[in-house]
Amino acid sequence: MANISQQVFAYIEGNIDSSLTLEQVSAHIGLSAFHLHRCIKRETGITLKALVRHIKMYKACFLLAYRQHLSVTDVAMIVGYNGSDSFSRAFRQYYAMSPSYFRDNPSSYTIQPLHTFLLPHLLSRFEQGIEVTVRSVNERHLFCMMHKGSPENVVNTVRAFIHWRKAHGFGKSKYRTFNLHYSAPNTPPEAFTMAVGVEVPKTLLNPTPETVREVNLKPSKYACMQVEGSDYHFTRVFSYFFEHWLPASSYTVTDGPVVIERKAFYPDVALDKAVSEIMIPIQ
Repeated sequence: MANISQQVFAYIEGNIDSSLTLEQVSAHIGLSAFHLHRCIKRETGITLKALVRHIKMYKACFLLAYRQHLSVTDVAMIVGYNGSDSFSRAFRQYYAMSPSYFRDNPSSYTIQPLHTFLLPHLLSRFEQGIEVTVRSVNERHLFCMMHKGSPENVVNTVRAFIHWRKAHGFGKSKYRTFNLHYSAPNTPPEAFTMAVGVEVPKTLLNPTPETVREVNLKPSKYACMQVEGSDYHFTRVFSYFFEHWLPASSYTVTDGPVVIERKAFYPDVALDKAVSEIMIPIQ
């Protein structure tokens, strides 16, 4: 059964466009306001009011960074503010910058502090273990935008890729989305390398070879792990795979990128409904 913070988190996300009070949330959960306050404080280290603000600001960051067709006012309304002025004041108080400045200067690191408070919720679903499935995968043909350099700036590559795929008709509802990770965990930031890609039929021509490259993933055997929720699960999944599953198996990891298919995207879906599949090449 979900713990209290999980239930509260899901309720806040489902009603993120509302002004949420302790009394309103406690009535939904079925606890007294006093008991709910104590539970949230114990499980997250912060008050419910602060948790609501953190979840709203976190989603606002993703909308500002990755949904550039939305205005600041649109984002404000989505996360439950009456207008851009009140939202901008709250955003500036939380991040020490305006929403417009963040949109023009996004950083993956700016968003991270939220997870300090949400880790009990984000990691709890792995208490029952991680399932690894070995699967043979056919050749894949992708158009990829490469990123090399600090992970802090991946957000800019992802934004450019989103703009590119929309401009050329490779919408995510029709074409599958992948990340390719080429770097080991201890790679220096300046050498970090990954790609954001879309799977396309091999017969399609690359419309902008100067911007994206064609990547062919050869048929291979993969250890596959489905991840529901935040990308912050990935670290725990990789730790389990390399420290427990792999040593106990007869497999070894082969050359080639770690492939991550993005099946359901936050913020288009609630954070705990986001779905990715991690695929590690093995033999």
